[in-house]
Amino acid sequence: MGKIQVLLVDDEKDYIKRLSARMAEDGIEARVAFSGEEGLEALGEDPPDVLVLDLEMPGMGGMEVLERVRRENPQTQVVILTGRGGPAVEREARAGGAFEVLEKPADYQGLKAVVNRAWGITKKISKAVKDDLVLSFVGDIPVRRRGQTPASGSELRSLPGDGLKVLLVDDNEEFVEGLAGRLEMENLGSEIAFSGEEALSHLGWGVPDVMVLDLNMPGLAGMEVLKRVKEDHPQTEVIILTGYGTKAEEEEALRLGAANYLEKPVEFKDLMSAVRTAGQKARFDGFNEGSK
Repeated sequence: MGKIQVLLVDDEKDYIKRLSARMAEDGIEARVAFSGEEGLEALGEDPPDVLVLDLEMPGMGGMEVLERVRRENPQTQVVILTGRGGPAVEREARAGGAFEVLEKPADYQGLKAVVNRAWGITKKISKAVKDDLVLSFVGDIPVRRRGQTPASGSELRSLPGDGLKVLLVDDNEEFVEGLAGRLEMENLGSEIAFSGEEALSHLGWGVPDVMVLDLNMPGLAGMEVLKRVKEDHPQTEVIILTGYGTKAEEEEALRLGAANYLEKPVEFKDLMSAVRTAGQKARFDGFNEGSK
């Protein structure tokens, strides 16, 4: 397995030189750039697996660098490391596609763990592009798709990903992180929650257009999450994606307002069709609600 390739972009030269040296001791290949412009140049020459990016720099700011990277090098995961954070800054960075937002002074071991997680996403995206990955769930589960059939056709491709918010809720971390990586390649911004409780907490600071929801999770079950979401945020379209569903659960989910019911493993193109269809409906309903 090759070394993790990291690019550190920060105008605090002594700080990132020390950070680069520390990473090198741990077998991480870390290059440095001291401005946004220099960072983009280095990224264009040799895209890293992970970009660790400061926000406050002379010249081109970190948010602009983030936007350029997500547009031009979507496989590179961006970790924001800033001395001037806060909830508003974090929301803006995450909305722009940042993998994680950390505040200085960051615990090195914590930063290294985040870099390793981000690297895992980069590798999954690279494999997906190479192999035209078909998403699958751990276990020998037959391919079955029930409920509504995802729409297909050229009209779905016209839906812009920019601005469409997707929340992925599943306790299988490897599966959901891989799925988030594939959505990134389709220019669809997504957030991740590993439990029903975490999913509901996400809704407190940002309501998604589409939620892709597992049913069988420890703690708050997916069916209860679906019920609460449709009661409190009816404009959010919920797609059930489960590995161990039953006909009764399908009927109950659709009765509670689920937009679609799919079973794992699911071909990525079918899931994308379902997400885009649900996104179109969410935007249309939102537009009508706003015009009243």
